[in-house]
Amino acid sequence: MLHIFKYRSGNEIKYKENMDLNQILEQGLEQRLKYRLEIKNEFKSQPMSLARSNDFGKSVSSFQNEELITHFNQLVRTERKITQDILECIVEIDRRKIYLSKAYPSLFEFLVKEFGYSPSSAMRRIESARLLREIPEVSEKIKTGAINLSQLSKMQQTFRAVQKISNVKVQIEQKKDILNKIEFSTQAKTESSIIIFIIAVIFQSTHLQHNPDLI
Repeated sequence: MLHIFKYRSGNEIKYKENMDLNQILEQGLEQRLKYRLEIKNEFKSQPMSLARSNDFGKSVSSFQNEELITHFNQLVRTERKITQDILECIVEIDRRKIYLSKAYPSLFEFLVKEFGYSPSSAMRRIESARLLREIPEVSEKIKTGAINLSQLSKMQQTFRAVQKISNVKVQIEQKKDILNKIEFSTQAKTESSIIIFIIAVIFQSTHLQHNPDLI
């Protein structure tokens, strides 16, 4: 387990961060995604093993308070980087429709059945990846922790609902605006910002319908 942790947070990761997407894909897109998921599963199935993954092989129970917080902070940054990588891979898998060549009818089924995601986890990642495809800045916001998968998924659901209700396509600039407003926000503040956005868009759409000269 020590080797795996070092691989994830050491020079190998830094090296991959400096590679462009095409170089990453050349190394094997599907294998890369599988690796990330295997590492994620290690967090879930053997937390104490990963907790011991430091330079001295100590258990977290022996850490001083500040040492424990530093170690935890490193793990959080690594987790965000892995999430960023996974979303970028999902974007490319979706673009290439690789799941079809694997005999899956949809990206959703591919992630659930091939990689073991729960339905809700798969959907959050798909929705987040598709927003990332439209707004590349999402990638860095995920890495820094400015925004999370739940927020991105909620945004995508909102955009679809607005389009269905008002028959108005949400523009990229509008999406960027709400994305910036919910950075580092609580769930309550995120939902409040989204509700305000929905009301504004629907009001604008209704106003224009009743005042066609303004269009």
